[in-house]
Amino acid sequence: MTRYSILPITMFAVAGFSVSAWAQAPLSTPGFALSGSLHDVRASHTATLLNDGRILVAGGGQGPNDLCGFENVPGAELFDPVSGSFSPAGSFSRQYHTATLLPSGKVMLAGGEQLFSIATSQSELYDPVTGQFGGNGGMVVARESHTATLLPDGRVLMVGGYHSLDGGLTFVTLADAEIYNPATGTFSLTGSLNDARWGHTATLLQNGKVLITGGFGTPGALASAELYDPASGVFTRTGTMSVQRFGPVATLLLDGHVLITGNEHTPELYDPATGSFALTGNTLIQRGEHTATLLPDGTVLLVGGYNAAGIAEVQSETYDPVKRIFTAGPNLNFARILHTATSLPDGRIAIIGGAGVDGGDLNFFNSAEIYGPIVGSISASPNPCVMSSALWLAHCTTYLTWSTTGISNAQVWVQVGDRPETNMANLQSCGGTDCPAPWIEADTVYTFRLYNCDNADCTATGHTNARPIAAVEVTGRYGYGSISASPNPCLLVASQCTTYLTWSTTGISNAQVFVRVGNGPETNFATGQACGGTDCPAPWIMGNGTPYTFTLYDCDDANCTFTEPRNARWVATVQVTAAKPF
Repeated sequence: MTRYSILPITMFAVAGFSVSAWAQAPLSTPGFALSGSLHDVRASHTATLLNDGRILVAGGGQGPNDLCGFENVPGAELFDPVSGSFSPAGSFSRQYHTATLLPSGKVMLAGGEQLFSIATSQSELYDPVTGQFGGNGGMVVARESHTATLLPDGRVLMVGGYHSLDGGLTFVTLADAEIYNPATGTFSLTGSLNDARWGHTATLLQNGKVLITGGFGTPGALASAELYDPASGVFTRTGTMSVQRFGPVATLLLDGHVLITGNEHTPELYDPATGSFALTGNTLIQRGEHTATLLPDGTVLLVGGYNAAGIAEVQSETYDPVKRIFTAGPNLNFARILHTATSLPDGRIAIIGGAGVDGGDLNFFNSAEIYGPIVGSISASPNPCVMSSALWLAHCTTYLTWSTTGISNAQVWVQVGDRPETNMANLQSCGGTDCPAPWIEADTVYTFRLYNCDNADCTATGHTNARPIAAVEVTGRYGYGSISASPNPCLLVASQCTTYLTWSTTGISNAQVFVRVGNGPETNFATGQACGGTDCPAPWIMGNGTPYTFTLYDCDDANCTFTEPRNARWVATVQVTAAKPF
């Protein structure tokens, strides 16, 4: 039976971690960074977070095969998020199965398709300690494309799916459900669905019940929903969705509502308190075969899937449950469907495997991407950049240093004042450490921006779709300084008094102070130059109401004489007056 089936996502708690703990570290400036590669291309597999932080990637298909859709991938792998690498994890060959982390730390894998579109009733246990798969008995009913949900008491609810009774010629959609008891390692039937279905969702609610939505039944896609009560073992009907949804994705929100997305632009929210569905904000992209994962800050990340044109979608989007709107997110490195999305303990999301689709052709992936903070910083030193000369053609050099995390193609662009940005090609080639920009001019602001050019068209002249990560402004200026006088006003003793001048400069090798008495000519404060610029006395301040103006000049590249600061550049001024004591 050839079909592209959405694998159910089972939400569960992981020992040592909690959603509330993850929420303390919200992601900022997120993006997708390529990680290690699977040993085998695969799609429609499962990816289960283990208690030690690794991910068990099991089964799935590759192909396609004309007889049964996809050929089964023969083995399982372990993904280590710390090293970003995959390693073999034993033999496991099936697809459209389920994988559930048990309280013991083992993973129970059940059902699925083994050969020639034939569903199996077999289950297996993966033990992370030994790294081995072992037999675990069988379900009562063979099934594939079903759901498996870990219940609060540690048992596992298996719901729906389908199987073939005649070697794949015809298929039966199942209403049967059963319970796996880890204590005894056995399966037993429980209540039956009101509507037989496969390709549905199963979500553990905060009240301990399990919400079943959508899927494919008789005669087609379903809009109905049901609640399973573990206490009574009975399925009861609950609200009806606004549209029929085959292969929807359900995400439990922090407030207890359930977000249903897929197949249409019109997602909806299920309210357990009222047992009803209500439309929420529309998705930006109509998508199916995608994933929808709760992020630490309570928003939901939608990744991949095929869009309305039947092409794998590269752009992600996020849902804000407070504003109830979707906003555009960063692009994947590879547009994909039939992948998995697994929350990591540090709040990142591991996107693994899947396939690209364009015009009906599938291209299976062995790549993995990590969604998480795209971190970057850029700094400049010296800043401000001070001219070594006061001449108008003078330039100075600042040195740029930047670093990134999660970006394979980071580029620096510079904007001079309000002019268009320019690609800093020489900076890209220097490696990101102490990269010189030797053309900084005075009285000009230079904005250096660090861009994420992954999945963007960054050329010598533009950076279409590139995301800015960090920026630093560099100001070019001539040498600068300050001057002060104390006391000011100067308190008269008899007919005159003393004030003390202090000044400092940066980027000026020949700074000189001139003084003007009233409206008279300036005179070089020669004794001040000799004292070194700290508490230099001016003991001749008169009390006749005349102001004394002390001006600090940059005499680099100028002709500062005893009588005038010819061609010198003004730096700072302080005016001193005298006053009678009280």
